[in-house]
Amino acid sequence: MKILFVISNPASTEALLGLTEACIRRNQPFLCFFTGDGVKILADANFTEVISKAERAVVCEFSWAKYFPNQISPIEEGSQTDNSAMVSTVEKVVSL
Repeated sequence: MKILFVISNPASTEALLGLTEACIRRNQPFLCFFTGDGVKILADANFTEVISKAERAVVCEFSWAKYFPNQISPIEEGSQTDNSAMVSTVEKVVSL
């Protein structure tokens, strides 16, 4: 089973950390898509290390540019099309 975490709320940082760390411990494949205010989570360098363990992690390029103009994203930039493609490859979607 593969899980996609769709992150749109920066207040979900602790929940996302716990869930992704549990996935890592159990060798559970997971993907992450950051959009809206949720991209603010990526400002934490410690968090991006955990996300590097994801099978794929994408940030909405529009949302990234809105909150972090002139900064390079620490993960792959993409669009809602990438989000849709990721949804089609997983069995579970968790929205945070």
